[in-house]
Amino acid sequence: MVEVRLHVHGRTPVNELAASLSELDGVDAVLASDINAVHEHPGAAPEGGRYSLTAVR
Repeated sequence: MVEVRLHVHGRTPVNELAASLSELDGVDAVLASDINAVHEHPGAAPEGGRYSLTAVR
């Protein structure tokens, strides 16, 4: 098994990127999570999304 992790920063959700990665030959699964949801600080203004993607082969 090979695992590739990406941390993506930006204002656009990573749904399309995750879908494209899952369509690659040999990719068994793609897991996407919103890092902001886990590490949110009360009162902090969001500067855009921070996402973690993991592709497993």
